[in-house]
Order: sequence, then C-alpha cells, then structure tokens
Amino acid sequence: MNVPKILKQAEKLTSYGKFDEAIELYEEVLAENPRNTAVLNLISDLHLRARQYLQASRYLTRVGEILAAEGDVSEAISCYRRILGFLPKNTNTREKLLDLYRQVGARGEILSLTQELLSYYELDSNFPKMLECLEQLVSLEPENEGYAWKLGTLQKNSGFREKARKTFSQIGQQLLKEQKWAEALKCFEEIRALEPANPEVIIQVAGLYERAGQIQKAIELVIPLLKQGKLETSLLAYLGRLCFKAGKLEEAERLYEELVKRSPELGEDLLPYLEILVARKKFSQVLSAVEKYRGNLAAPASRPKTVALLEKILKDDPQNLETYRILEAFLTSTYQYERLARVLSAHAGLCVKRREYEKALELLRHCAELEPYNKDFRARLHQVESQTASPLPVAAPVSYVPRKQEAEEAEDDSMFGSYGTPSLSHDISIVSDEDVDNFIVDIELLEKFGQHSSAIRRLEQAVKRYPLEIKLRQKLKTLYLDRQLPKKAAQECLEIAKVLQQQDHKEEATKYLREAQRLNPVFSTTKQTPWAAAGPASGAAPETGVILKGDLSEIGLLDIIQLLDNAQKSGSLELLSEGKPGTIFFNSGRMVNARFQEKTAEPAIYALVGVNGGRFEFKLARQPFPVVIHESNTNLLLEGLRLLDEANRDQLEGAEEEPELPPPIRAAHALKADLAPAPAPKAPLPLLNENEPLETV
Repeated sequence: MNVPKILKQAEKLTSYGKFDEAIELYEEVLAENPRNTAVLNLISDLHLRARQYLQASRYLTRVGEILAAEGDVSEAISCYRRILGFLPKNTNTREKLLDLYRQVGARGEILSLTQELLSYYELDSNFPKMLECLEQLVSLEPENEGYAWKLGTLQKNSGFREKARKTFSQIGQQLLKEQKWAEALKCFEEIRALEPANPEVIIQVAGLYERAGQIQKAIELVIPLLKQGKLETSLLAYLGRLCFKAGKLEEAERLYEELVKRSPELGEDLLPYLEILVARKKFSQVLSAVEKYRGNLAAPASRPKTVALLEKILKDDPQNLETYRILEAFLTSTYQYERLARVLSAHAGLCVKRREYEKALELLRHCAELEPYNKDFRARLHQVESQTASPLPVAAPVSYVPRKQEAEEAEDDSMFGSYGTPSLSHDISIVSDEDVDNFIVDIELLEKFGQHSSAIRRLEQAVKRYPLEIKLRQKLKTLYLDRQLPKKAAQECLEIAKVLQQQDHKEEATKYLREAQRLNPVFSTTKQTPWAAAGPASGAAPETGVILKGDLSEIGLLDIIQLLDNAQKSGSLELLSEGKPGTIFFNSGRMVNARFQEKTAEPAIYALVGVNGGRFEFKLARQPFPVVIHESNTNLLLEGLRLLDEANRDQLEGAEEEPELPPPIRAAHALKADLAPAPAPKAPLPLLNENEPLETV
C-alpha cells in the first residue's frame, strides 16, 4: 500500500468537501497501522467539521489511550480536555481524565473534576458512582462536613448501615472537638436511628441534650436503660445527676440511695447526692456519708465542693458540733489554715454560748497559732480568758533564736535602722507566678545589702500566708542553708515534699524527703544503735514466707517502706528495737495498719518513724489485710517526721533555752506547748522605710 499517495488523495478530497470519501481513505491507512495517531487526529478533525461530535470523540479517545500507554500523560490530558470542549457531559472522558490526574498527583484538578462528576452522577441517579465520588471528596477534604454528611446519608439510604455509622461517628467526634453541640446532637441522633439499642450512643445523645439544657429529654432517654435492667453504678449516678438538675429531688435521692447501696467506693459522683440532702435539710445523713467516704471526698477533685457543703450546713445549723469536727479535719488535712482558723473561731463562739470555756480557749489558741497576727482572734482569746475563773497568761507570738542570730539581727537593725529599699512592702500580695518572682527579687536585694535575717523573716511571713508556693519554700531553704541552719532547712524540705505529694509529684516529693533526712539526722533511722534484745530473726531458722530481713542500723525504715512500696508487696513487716516489738501491715506496697507500744494505725506509724536501730523481717501474706489506714505512704512518713522534729525541737528548747527566759514568758511557752500542735511563727519586724530613696541606702 502506497500510504503517501493515499494520504494525498484523501487531502484532495477534503479540499473538495468530500469528507466521507476522505475518511474512507484514512480508514484504509488505519487498517494497516491502528496506532497512527496522526491519521486518527485527521479523522477526528473531519468529523468535527461535519459536526459529528460523537464520532470525533471516539477517535480522540483512541488517541488519548495510545498517548497514555506510551507515557505521554500531558498530551493525553490535552486530548481528553479537547473532547470535553465539545462534549462537556461525557462522563466516560472525565473518568479517564481523572485517572490521569491521579497519576500525576494534581490534587486541585482531582477535586474539581470529582465535584463535576458528582453533579452529573446525581442527575443520572447513579448511586454507586456517587458513593465513589463522595468517598474521594471526603478523603481529599476531611474537614468538609457537607461531603461527609452527604456520604453518611447516602450510605444509610443505600443500606450500608455499618459504613453510615462509622461516617456519622467521625463527623460527631469532630463536632464535639469543635464544641458544636447542636450539630453534634443531630449527628448522634442519626447514629441512634441506626443503632437504637446501643446504650453508649444513647448516653452520648443524652449528654448532648443535657448540654443543650433539655434535661427532661435526657432523662427520657436514660430511663429505658434502667428498665432494661442495666443498673451500672455510672448510669445510676448519671440519672441521679440529671434528676437533680431537673429539680426532681425525691427521685434523685432515691437513685443515689440505690447507688450508695451498690457501690462501696464513691467520690465525686456522691457530691450531687450530698447537695440534695443539704437542700432537704437532712444534715445527719450528709455527715454520715461524708464520714463514710471521707478518703474519696478528700481528693482534689471533690474536696472544695465537700468543704463548701459542710460550711453551708454550719450556716443553716451553726450549733452542729459534728459538722465542726468533720470540717476541721478536712481543712487540717488539706493545709487550708486561714479557712480552718475561721471555722475554729466559729466553733469557739458556740462553745462560749454553751459555757464550755476550756474548749473555747483551746480552739482560740489554735486560731492564734494559725494566724498569730490576727488581732481579732487574740482579742477574743483574751476576752474568753477573762470570763474564766483562773485566766492563764498568754504571751505574744515570739520565736527565740540562738544568741548568734540575735546579734546578727541587732547588727542589721543598728546598721539600717528603720530604713531600706522602697520596693519592699509589709503587705505581701502574691497572685501569679510573676508576683512570686518579683518577691524573690526583693529578697535577693535584701541579701545583697547584707540583711540576711530580715530576708529570712520576710520569707517566713510569706510562706505562712502562702504555704503552697514551692518557689518561696525553696528560696527559704536556700537561705537557711546559707546561714548554717540545717534543721530548719530540713523542715522546709518536708513542707515542700508535702506540697509535691498533694500535687501527685511523688518522685520529687521523695527527693526532698531524702534531702530532709540528710540535713537532719533525727529524720534518719540509720543511726547506729546497739541491739538490745534478740529479735525474731536473730539466731533462729528463717520462717516460711520471710523474704527480707536485716538490721535497721544498716538500712533505714523509710528505705524499707519505699522498697516494699515500689515492689508492690503484701505482707507484714515485723520490727524489734530495744526490746519493743512492732508490726506494719502492707497491701500491695501500701501501709494499711500498724501496731507499736499499745498504739495502732497512724499513731503507731508515727511512733515507728522515730525508731533508731533494731532488727526487722518481712513476711509475705496470701490474703490482704483489713484496711485501717487510708493515707498514702508518703503522707504518713511526712507527718511522722514532722512530729519527730517537733518532739526533738521541744526537747532541745527545754534543755538549752528555758533557763534563760523570764518566768512569765517561760510560763506562756509551757502553756503553748500543752495546747498548740506546732510552735508559733515569728512576729513581723519592721523592714524598710518606703520614703527613703534606694540611692541613699
């Protein structure tokens, strides 16, 4: 076949307008070479000139397929786009073009072309293709809720219930993150329609109704779950809270009573029940519940609300002595000393009305110890003392220091008098971390000018007012160490450890506990003490179950307790020191009971902390021991060390300082030692004159 001759004849026929005859000649050439793209393009042009668009698209489609197969994707894309120019509704061509865009990763073109295809498929009601397009669009734009919602609806209508549930669930979770509660409620209602018996979905929908303020609808959703026998404690607590919000107090009380019967461990979930009882003036039931669940209600999440409820009871029933007792215990265990002082003061007022003057004096002295610079507390204390038959003298809050430190303070006063930097103020107000940093800068300025004792006094005042500020305590500890006061520094380490333990930073708390032991030998039980009597592990064959034994002079009791805590061991730790036996019982590393010197529970632990030397052995237990102690190991040890430090300090002060004190002050100190749990802090001393410029200093 003479191809050039045939092509020339076809070209001549085209010039004469004989398109059909020319196409026949071109077809003869294609019969010899079907992949001749030039001839295919010529034929498609002739069909276009004859307005035969469908035939032209067929030849151009063949051209595009050949180019794509040869790897010339850009030319193939141009070919398909040419087809769409005269046949815009040709979905087959759009699908081929979409495949080519996917090969080159043209995201924008893929998105727009998929949207166009979706609109054409919707016109044709082609649901399978619509699903494909919507899935593609959701993968390209997951944040577009419109596409996802349309996909979920189409899946539901097409019978793909599981896929629809997953799609609506993804939309709902995203809406919850964005806090679009109304849209999320609509979404979860769709899921509930797909799974009407799923309790988790019902609870989610009820929660959204609760957020929207439609409490009654939420209750109507949850009640059928209870009728089905689903009496989980969480469901009871939730329904009780909903009834409480809706004002159905009797129904809520009934649900919470059922909850209390079923669950022995309740904490924050119990608070609405207590609110209901307080609102209905059932104070005795409130106090009984608080006493029963005190350990859980003292947790940081539920403690403020519990204290507020107890204070509300006192407001309605100020003569309820049991409420005072429980509230004082709560505030003492959480170091809320200012609030505690106010409660103690109110309790003292009640005791005065009941003519229980001794009790009132004891409470008011405690108030004075907690806030020694509160004039109202001290005035009330003197007033009550004047009403008793034999009032006892009460000294102003004074703290005696060694003569060397007194000399240094006198030197400071003589050097600076009542003048100083104007940046310091007697009224300490710490609200933010920036305030703490600024206050520490002021303290460092005092150090720079040599007023070390004034800096310590000022820090002690700040720590008394803000006992939970760790930065202040760390700075005070550093100052104590600089002034060679290791015992006071050790006490600050204990206080820091308490705060860290409250904040659940156990490792850091242990670190400061170790530093306190290092600074004050009284806190360590590794002191060498001769073995006074043969212990259970000396000279006898080891008993069955003994996995640890040794000498307390080689390893301290605190180290043993930490070892058992870390190992989560259950058993009894038996000790013998100076012929005095003692036992601590552990459940999974936690101290749950103890016996020592006719003492049990916490007092026994506090006494054992001060044991020096002796023998010990630990025996495993197969069954857990009854839980008598509910405090954590760290809190128990910190309290034991604090009591030990106070006992040693009182002993030293009695031996060294008491003979030098005048008789009236010595009598006052004796009274304070009998009635107060801790020594009173120092009285504030005048620091610096705010009118004196810094340059003159």
